[in-house]
Amino acid sequence: MTAPVGGVMTDEVGAVTGDLEVWLEDKTVRTTYAGSTDTYTVTGSPLTEEASLEQVVGHLRRDPGADESGNARSVDVRDLGVQI
Repeated sequence: MTAPVGGVMTDEVGAVTGDLEVWLEDKTVRTTYAGSTDTYTVTGSPLTEEASLEQVVGHLRRDPGADESGNARSVDVRDLGVQI
């Protein structure tokens, strides 16, 4: 998937952008840059609700818009249960 403008927020390194691989390990959402071996936990993991990989990726592709200063916001899975 391609991350939205503000990226996907991770616990380890902050926002990651560009082409990403995303997968589930039980209820933990993991990501990496396409082709990389470094992996990261998407902020908000583990999920509190069951979700399919398709639902997770659809959620992470959404653009959450800009903050009050006009900076692009990053997306995470903290509110995924509300979206599905």
